[in-house]
This record gives sequence, structure tokens and C-alpha cells, in this order.
Amino acid sequence: MTASRFELVQIGDATLYRGDCREVLAAIRSVDVVVTDPPYDVTPTSITHYSNPGMIKAGWMGTSYPANHGKMFQVPEFGDWMGVVFESCAADADAYFMSNDKVLMDMRSAAASAGWKFHNLLVWQKPVGIPNRWYFKDCEFALYMWRGKAKTIRQPSSCQTFRAGHVRDRRHVSQKPVELIAHYVANSSDLGDLVLDPFMGVGTTGVACARLGRRFVGIEIDADYFRIACERIEAAYDQGDLFAAEPRTECQAELFEGVDQ
Repeated sequence: MTASRFELVQIGDATLYRGDCREVLAAIRSVDVVVTDPPYDVTPTSITHYSNPGMIKAGWMGTSYPANHGKMFQVPEFGDWMGVVFESCAADADAYFMSNDKVLMDMRSAAASAGWKFHNLLVWQKPVGIPNRWYFKDCEFALYMWRGKAKTIRQPSSCQTFRAGHVRDRRHVSQKPVELIAHYVANSSDLGDLVLDPFMGVGTTGVACARLGRRFVGIEIDADYFRIACERIEAAYDQGDLFAAEPRTECQAELFEGVDQ
């Protein structure tokens, strides 16, 4: 494999590849932490869910909601890429794989088969739920995994649940808030560590790394998303203040409440 097979862009400490991560990752090693929102099937949404009486029609969704049939983009099998991601990592790496409730068990099984060990199930709690007749969907999840020797996170008082709002100026259909991704990056890496996102999308993990002083490798197969990722990461570096304050810890203040000293 040669680098000429892929489009390569270097922006600050971010190395961005446009290509298939299963091919690009063959040349990447010693990754300290993986933070990624891989493609997966979503729960099909019917317009009747949104139009029924009692359904909220406000917030980031506006007054209408696009129905889908569980497919927003091409979804490779988890086992097709989980192993090559594992092999690209350092001996004691951490990993955060975003997921929903529909595919959570399948993703965890594929991760375990690749060699990842399960640490914790983390929750992104959204301010507004997606309409559904069987409980509104107001959460997404992250499988927090590790390989080798388990390391303590940098803010051990962090809770499983992290509250963050939706992205209002979305450039990607499943774009995650920078605040959420930065929370995971900051907790499992130090300044100068190498962070990987093999499904970069529009570059949210890269933006978080630029702000936090981490090196970044991002891979995206879609040309339009790749272009947007380059623009967003370059803008993050151009802001000048790369070392933003560490993301908040939700329940730190209440950690010892009611405990005898």
C-alpha cells in the first residue's frame, strides 16, 4: 500500500485521509485512544410517530421530522473494521464507540471478538427526545473499551451520563456535539497523545483534538464530508486558543454528598 492511494491532508497536528479505513489503517499504529461514531442502523421513524397528539414539535427538530427506514448511509459490518482498528492501537489504548440501543449488543460482541475489553456503558442524554410511541428516544450510548492494561481516566469523578444539546448547525445527519466528544478525548488522553477517528464524518473528533492539544488521525470515505471536516478542523486551529478548558464533570460536586467523613 502506498500513500498515493488516498487523499491526504495535513492541518496542524491533524492527519486526514479520504479513503476506506479498512485500507488506511494498515499503515497506522500506536494510537492512544479511539473516539468514533461509526455508521450503524437506526430505529426506523414513521411520520405518524411525529404527527400523533402529544408529540412534541419543537426544538432542534422544528415542526417536522424526516421519516427513514433505518438506513441513513452505507453500514459495513462491525466485524469488518473492528479488528483493524484494534490492531492500529497502542498496547494500552482506550476506545469509545458511539452506538444506539438497536445495535449496542452487536457492536459490543464485535468489539470483544476483536480483542477489546469492556469498561463501561456511557450515555449521551439529549435535551429533546426523538418522537416514538414506545418512549421518546433521548439517549445515545458509547461503549467505553480498553486493551492491555486498564488506565484510570483523567477525571475519575465523571459520571456515565453526559448531558449535551443537539448540534443546531449540523453538517452531517448524525453529527455529535464537540462538547461530548471532547469529554471522552480529554478523559482518556494527555497533551500530544494520538487520537483516531476511523469514521471521521465532518471532523468533530478532530475539532476536539485541535482545541485540546491532541494529535489526530481522521479517516472519511465520503468526499463531501471529508471536505467539510478539513474546513472545520482548519477553523479550529485558526481560533488560536487551542487548549480550551477541560470539559465539565457533571456530578463531581455531588460525589461525596451524604458520605461520613
